[in-house]
Amino acid sequence: MMLDPVRIYATALYLASIIIALFCAVYVSWSLPVIYSGFCCLFIIHRYSLSYVPFARSMVSKIMVGCFDTEF
Repeated sequence: MMLDPVRIYATALYLASIIIALFCAVYVSWSLPVIYSGFCCLFIIHRYSLSYVPFARSMVSKIMVGCFDTEF
């Protein structure tokens, strides 16, 4: 189900962010890129999990527009 058309971009982004996080953790001695890539992983997996709940992505988008006047 990870390769469904609705989830393929989120899957690719999640796998890329995991690889970047592991690369930064092993080869970069500065911790800020590791923390940033970790937050990116959390954001992407949250967005991916919303694709399993019916109408969840549209609901979150409407909430973001209502609260922050921005599209999610």
